[in-house]
Amino acid sequence: MVLGRLVPFAAVASAGALNVFLMRGEEIRMGIDVYPALSAEEKAAGKSEADLPSLGKSRKAATIAVSETAFSRVLNSSPVMVIPALAL
Repeated sequence: MVLGRLVPFAAVASAGALNVFLMRGEEIRMGIDVYPALSAEEKAAGKSEADLPSLGKSRKAATIAVSETAFSRVLNSSPVMVIPALAL
């Protein structure tokens, strides 16, 4: 019934999330660069974040970033795949 109509959504959502983890797996293993945030005074002075040196690499930040990206892929496919299935 209704669950049968949501099977395409499950397929698209899981494929999108899996794609992110497979493509960004190296970032999770090696970490991503972490930069300090600019203060209001630094922004007013015209400094850009490109001028700041990296504080180092963080695997935890990479895991959070990749997880949030995978979650956003699921959310982006939700309206298109769920609403028509429930409306019909």
